[in-house]
Amino acid sequence: MGIRFLDEQPQPSKIRFLDEAAAEPQPHYADVPYTSTSAVPLTRERKLSELSPREMVMGAIETPVALAATIAGAPLSILTSRATPEVKAAVRPFQYEPRSELAQRAVSALGEATSGLPPYIPSVGGAPAAAREAGVARAARQGAATEQQATQLLQNAVRDATLTAGAKEGLLVTPGAVSPTGPNILLERMAGKTRLEQLASVRNQATVDRMVRRAVDIPETAPLTSEMMEKIRKQEFTKGYEPLASVGKVATDDTYLANLAKIEEKYTGPEASFPGAVPESVSKLVETYMVDKFDAKDAVKITRTLRQQAQSNFRKGENDLAFAQRDIVDAIENQLQRSIETSGRGDAAQILQQFRDSRQRMAISHAIEDAIIEGTGSVDARKLASALQRGKYMTGELRTAAEFASAFPRVTQPASQIGAPGAGSMLGASLSGFGGEGLRGLVVGVPGVSAAVRNYLLSPMGQRRTLPRYDPAAETIARDIAARNELLMQRSPVENALAR
Repeated sequence: MGIRFLDEQPQPSKIRFLDEAAAEPQPHYADVPYTSTSAVPLTRERKLSELSPREMVMGAIETPVALAATIAGAPLSILTSRATPEVKAAVRPFQYEPRSELAQRAVSALGEATSGLPPYIPSVGGAPAAAREAGVARAARQGAATEQQATQLLQNAVRDATLTAGAKEGLLVTPGAVSPTGPNILLERMAGKTRLEQLASVRNQATVDRMVRRAVDIPETAPLTSEMMEKIRKQEFTKGYEPLASVGKVATDDTYLANLAKIEEKYTGPEASFPGAVPESVSKLVETYMVDKFDAKDAVKITRTLRQQAQSNFRKGENDLAFAQRDIVDAIENQLQRSIETSGRGDAAQILQQFRDSRQRMAISHAIEDAIIEGTGSVDARKLASALQRGKYMTGELRTAAEFASAFPRVTQPASQIGAPGAGSMLGASLSGFGGEGLRGLVVGVPGVSAAVRNYLLSPMGQRRTLPRYDPAAETIARDIAARNELLMQRSPVENALAR
């Protein structure tokens, strides 16, 4: 391994552009030197055990400075990569030269880590005809890129909406998971992807717990336990369900009977082609509630009993019966609601609104209880996502948390299952990382650098890197089909000039 000099000729990129026939070979990011010249190249890479304690200490101190200076000076290196020797000699005093072997390895690894970045497009040079042809090719690429961005904007609309809603609540993502640009990928390599995801998950856990508490309107210090959710349901039952008992006798309508029939149709088909497919427990349950009328007071009590039985059956794996019980509860409650609406009572609107609010809060409490990690006082956001996928009722903050966990599961891992985020052997990272893990091993081996990059990526400034950046023209095209078609039909200004 050796240090690359600024006046070395870059190798042609393996990726070819439309205008390469008229232009000189294009340098690649990996071929643009990121280091300044050094008086003594590394002729043989010594093992870390061969470095003296003084070299190790000096290298650990210099490496962060060398990496920062190299990244900051990259534009100057790019601009002078094809300059004359006189220009290169003039700018050398302004470029940082790492002196310790540890820092030289880090800078060299930085160059290797950027080998997968897109090619650098230099300024147009050469004959005027070649420049004009190159301009046409670039204009064509720009139009195609705008069209591609408009397509991506439409394709990513749902994901971007989920990301934006989560960001407003303070939920974090890793930038490379959303915007896998070269700099974002490089920064994640420096931070350590797994450790970055773990740290984001731990921080997101506190945010999700806070959102869940708001969803059921309890204080931020209230425990998230099954007992708390049961307490909420008892309160809502008293407020929203017990007043229904005063409705008296309720005559069931055709909608109620049709809703019960649909429970069996899931097994038999709409035309009852397979009558024997209905589980016996489900068939008997449906038949029990096929009645012409019922008393509201009895209905209120039976819905509570059926809901508890359904929850128990789900835990035992008797899902067919549990789903049927839940559907019957919905059918009875909907019948009660329709009866109140047509009762003509003066307090009907107030009773109905309280019933709807209590019913909603009870449903949310069930979804939260199913996601609680017992013994931790927290919820598993990924279980909320699974419940949402199964069609469980969610709204507001709870739905935002569930959708975010569904879209970004790697940063919504339960904090209790991670332990200390990013914890590892400092000794192992320092001694073995340099040899086998390239840039990441070097950065982790330098105290504080990897942690500093992680903190930056999860800071408000770093999180702004996660938001996709679309060309304004692409946003217009995505909204306007006519503009989209016009872009495909029109020629670029350069093409028009050549046509004349």
